[in-house]
Amino acid sequence: MPNTAPMRSSRGPRPSKMVRMVLVPLFLLLLSLGALADPLLLDYLYRYDHQPGVPDHIMSSIEVSSGRAIVCTNRGLSLIDLDGLPLGGEHDPIHQLTQLNARDIYDGGGDVYYVNLHRQGAAMSMGFAVVRLVGDELQLVGIISEEGLLFEKMCVAGGFLYVTAHRHGLRIFSLDNPELPVFVSALEFGFDDTFAVQVEGDVAYVADGPGGLKRVNISDPELPYHLDGENLDSAIGTAEEISFRAGDIYMTLGGEGLGIYAGGDPAARRVIPLDGCAESLAWIGDYLAVGVTGGVVVLDLDPTIEVVAEETAHRRGPNAELRLTSNVTAASGDRLLCANWDYLDVYQLKEFAQGNQPDIQCDHQRIRFAPVGGSETVTLSNAGAQTLVISSVATSPFSFVADYAGGTLEPGESVSFDVSYAGSPAPGEGTVLFYSNDPDESPLPIQVFGETDYLDPGEESINFTLPLFTVNPDTGEMEGEDFTLTDHLGKVVWFQVFGTW
Repeated sequence: MPNTAPMRSSRGPRPSKMVRMVLVPLFLLLLSLGALADPLLLDYLYRYDHQPGVPDHIMSSIEVSSGRAIVCTNRGLSLIDLDGLPLGGEHDPIHQLTQLNARDIYDGGGDVYYVNLHRQGAAMSMGFAVVRLVGDELQLVGIISEEGLLFEKMCVAGGFLYVTAHRHGLRIFSLDNPELPVFVSALEFGFDDTFAVQVEGDVAYVADGPGGLKRVNISDPELPYHLDGENLDSAIGTAEEISFRAGDIYMTLGGEGLGIYAGGDPAARRVIPLDGCAESLAWIGDYLAVGVTGGVVVLDLDPTIEVVAEETAHRRGPNAELRLTSNVTAASGDRLLCANWDYLDVYQLKEFAQGNQPDIQCDHQRIRFAPVGGSETVTLSNAGAQTLVISSVATSPFSFVADYAGGTLEPGESVSFDVSYAGSPAPGEGTVLFYSNDPDESPLPIQVFGETDYLDPGEESINFTLPLFTVNPDTGEMEGEDFTLTDHLGKVVWFQVFGTW
């Protein structure tokens, strides 16, 4: 069984009764919980909003020289002036390299970068791209691909490029010529679903999806072999990202949180539960930032594990843009780059006393009501260092009502109130929008659902047939078939929706 480490939060307890105010300042709450004497926060700086109105998503980023950054998107790469972005967002890049479905980017040295691709142009091929940055121009040097392989995260170490490839394990390329990686070897057996790799010395640490942490000897890159590791029985969560620091391994475990392996030993695991699905990691000095899909949390790991700062991102309804954290990256000046799909949001880690912004937070992103109607208690909080002014609250349609008209919250204050649904046959889908002086989250939405075209709470299901898609393991392509509910009577049926928009 995993050793679940205790964790103290930098947030105080939330009220549960309607319109109850918590008036204790946040810094006093922190001290009363025994947290750091100098609490921290993430202040919003500026934003790159890419292509307004064009379907596209920002997946990751990397800071390059002269205060610039390269941003990976579904449509290509963008070189941006990181220091020149305005508070309200900028969508004009310095240069773009299009027709690349870019997922992650890695520094190969000498202005050469490697970018793993999930699809590439009309050919729909997969692999990784070699890109050169020349002055203010991104140049495509070439694409390395293998039929039927989907490359995931990579690592550059000791003149070699290590690439994870899901069920095809670990692949190693020589970088004698950084612009022309040459395949050296592969280790395919002994893995379940490789997502990421980190190399330290003669050992490659592999985040193997449901198979947990694996260790591979790469003292001879032409003949890699397994040392030890977790397996489907001993691992928990989904291992997706990995980092090595001061002799220890840190690995995201999806919905299970963060795994810490003392000495990099797969048998010495501690699990740190987090609120959300942990997917990415970035170090800001001695602090560890964890991207958790719905935002980012910053952890102090010494001497005890503390959440010292956080920022939320919301899946937005039709009246606001989509924000969904896919990757976090550290940059100079204690900055954190958050790839939030429609935006690249830039934050700065500061001492709480130096903060100059409010920060609205909500304990709900969605509320789903039964068709007969009902109510749900919602809590808004100010996690920032300045006064939060909630200027108005709008609901659409009017069959939903928020029992709160707005007001002010000082740092550390919270307010709770009810959101209600009038019930069928009133319109059953909408949003509750909170307009405030929070610089990056106005309006902040809650998506609300009453009677819908789907199976609502309290309703009995009728028989139905749905399209069911699977991935062909040989081609990586989606293939379809049908699922009919009555064909599975007496069985437990579990549905997972990857995403539709």
